[in-house]
Amino acid sequence: MKNSNRVLTFEQIYNAVWHEEYLKDNSTIFYHVGNLRKKINVDWIESVYGTGYRIHDLN
Repeated sequence: MKNSNRVLTFEQIYNAVWHEEYLKDNSTIFYHVGNLRKKINVDWIESVYGTGYRIHDLN
């Protein structure tokens, strides 16, 4: 939540989670974000087309 309302690119997310070189394959990120959305069942995660994701601050 420290990055709420800030757009994080696919590369930033990949590097922060897996600590490996980003190979421009977003399928891993799409899969895991999809699972997160199902588990939290709240529309906190917004897709930013072609860039990455943003988490909404619901305060």
